[in-house]
Amino acid sequence: MSTTTHTDIRIEGNDVILTRYFNAPRHRLYRAWTDPGQLAGWFGPRVFTETEAELDLRPGGAWRITMASPEGLRYPITGTYLELEEPARIVTRVTVEEHPEEWHRMVAANRPPGSGPEHGAMIWTVTFETQGKGTLLTVRDHFEQAADCHAHVKMGMNQGWTESFDRLDELLA
Repeated sequence: MSTTTHTDIRIEGNDVILTRYFNAPRHRLYRAWTDPGQLAGWFGPRVFTETEAELDLRPGGAWRITMASPEGLRYPITGTYLELEEPARIVTRVTVEEHPEEWHRMVAANRPPGSGPEHGAMIWTVTFETQGKGTLLTVRDHFEQAADCHAHVKMGMNQGWTESFDRLDELLA
């Protein structure tokens, strides 16, 4: 288990930055992000009943994570790897355009008035930094539009990532 289960979350411009310490070496965390079976075992909030992951681990390679709600709604997240630097860093372009329409309506409702249409694309930069016997994991989620950043935060993005990190901590224990 980690020495703390606290996830530090801050917003800088169009970025949401999440950091958390895990009591595991960085190669284990990197593997948890790059092995489809492990990724499916921890990614997503606890409310989701199943998660599937398909990964083509190479720059330019596509990946897909699909989470299912208790009601059976599917929430696909897709992306393209931009950088893979084992065991230190992953950079990927991310889209959620295949999420259910009701989810997109919630994003629109949480955007400031007059902010224009939702864009949906993000860049995740995930870094794994050795600290003592463990690893500091940092996820920088960059949104192309500040309105999307703030809408996702208002909708509970922080809770979703925190629950995912809790599940990752349990997997690594």
